[in-house]
Amino acid sequence: MDIKTVAKAAFGMYLEAAKQSFDKGEYFSADKLLGTARELLAELAEEKPVATPSEVNKAKLIRVLEANDWNVALVSRELGVTRRTLYMRMAAFEIERKKVPRLAKPI
Repeated sequence: MDIKTVAKAAFGMYLEAAKQSFDKGEYFSADKLLGTARELLAELAEEKPVATPSEVNKAKLIRVLEANDWNVALVSRELGVTRRTLYMRMAAFEIERKKVPRLAKPI
């Protein structure tokens, strides 16, 4: 996280704490400002790693596949790509195709 993001977050927390104190009719002191800075640092220390775009795309692809019962034709139409492109993306993300048994025989 860069310094501008941290500064914006700290300023936002400061304004929120000041507003809450004003709404309650309390005096906003330097101690409260220090408390908001400590809260921000605690949040930054607990920050979880951000998913890469590749991980996000893989998760989206798996979600769409599961929503369409792993029907590649339907998924490719929904995503606006060819089946070949979909198979290539599945291979790139190391997603194995799952075969779902049909419940009824075609007429």
